[in-house]
Amino acid sequence: MRDIFVFCCYTGLSFSDLKKLSADDIVLDIKGKQWIKTERQKTKSLSSVPLLDIPKALLEKYADHPKVKMGKVVLPVYSN
Repeated sequence: MRDIFVFCCYTGLSFSDLKKLSADDIVLDIKGKQWIKTERQKTKSLSSVPLLDIPKALLEKYADHPKVKMGKVVLPVYSN
């Protein structure tokens, strides 16, 4: 949960937005930099967030997690 919180802090995404974030939401710009482009759940507005080094490292850390390998999410987010 700490890593999920840190990812949310660095990206500004809410927990509910991170919960539905998929690999399709991470795109490359023309310079080769990764961005998170997704529709925010609450406001339905488009969000474009640059993917910094620490969030990238967290994505790499959980790349082998079973929930991530199924391909639906990029981080294993648990809820009650």
